[in-house]
Amino acid sequence: MLQEIPLEFSEAKSSAGMRSSQRRISCFATLLMRKESAGELVIAGKRIGIRHPVYHNVDRKTRAEPDGRRLAKMTEIGEETLRQYRGYLADREKSIATIDKYLRDIRTFLQWMGENRSITKEKVIAYKAWLQEHYKTSSANSMLVALNGFLDFMGETQSRVKTVKVQKQMFRSTEKEMSRAEYTDLIEKAYQMGREQTALIMETIGATGIRISELKYITVAAVKSGKTEVSCKGKKRQVYLVKELREKLLKYCRKKGIRKGSVFVSRFGNPLDRSNIWSQMKAIGAAAGICPDKVFPHNLRHLFARVFWEKWKDLFYLADILGHSNVNTTRIYTMTTVKNHGRRMQVLGLVT
Repeated sequence: MLQEIPLEFSEAKSSAGMRSSQRRISCFATLLMRKESAGELVIAGKRIGIRHPVYHNVDRKTRAEPDGRRLAKMTEIGEETLRQYRGYLADREKSIATIDKYLRDIRTFLQWMGENRSITKEKVIAYKAWLQEHYKTSSANSMLVALNGFLDFMGETQSRVKTVKVQKQMFRSTEKEMSRAEYTDLIEKAYQMGREQTALIMETIGATGIRISELKYITVAAVKSGKTEVSCKGKKRQVYLVKELREKLLKYCRKKGIRKGSVFVSRFGNPLDRSNIWSQMKAIGAAAGICPDKVFPHNLRHLFARVFWEKWKDLFYLADILGHSNVNTTRIYTMTTVKNHGRRMQVLGLVT
């Protein structure tokens, strides 16, 4: 749909008048966008796309599109609506893991709502308070982000809520921090239990810092060449495999008859289920006497980052290796622990 908006000023107007008129046109376009929800505007010969994230030209009263389809109400949300939302997220190139996480979060919200699913800002605020009581702040915020996106999808933008404000941490928590000694014990116990594949998975993550979702990029060809290209969250980066890891992986491939494709697959050649890797790590950790809170795949990525930082002290280099777009994400690995902070303060010797 094209709508022509006539210019309200002549080219002879002053620059100040031009700016004022442009602001009026901008406001008018915004109002039109809210009214029409979709379409294209033509301003001074230029096309400006105005599109609702999902539903275009929805009548706010009848909730109907021009072709007669209706925008589902919150009370009508079922698996079909969630299936459509999955497609919407996939169109925006969200990763499978992200999509699954968003849908889990939305189902949590729907379960909290119960049978009465009429949506109001007050209800969403109450849900936010419930999340703060039952989840850690970081988890609550991630669930609110997922919900806000879904509310946009449903045309309920007025019910969006802000995430919980969090003060930047000064110190790194050590409660879930796996030491290098514990990492070594975990690997050794895995081999002793005959869990060679799991042991190699842990060593691969620990030696490269990759995410568990990126294991599929560790192919036979990559092991032979010593590097692989990983694509995650819309970004690509090179991951290098050290000599010792390559030798172990090649030996494993020869033993299992894996000649091409991903190194880590199931007996039937399918990608490994991350939940199985998680549960196997927990069992191995329990056998090794390691605190269960420390044993999970992503913690091996944390271990890699900490060891790398302690060795080279190069934040930007580390961010590139981990695939972080923002170094603030990487900064958490550079924070000192409370214990180390106390030692540094003690060395100052400012008490007579």
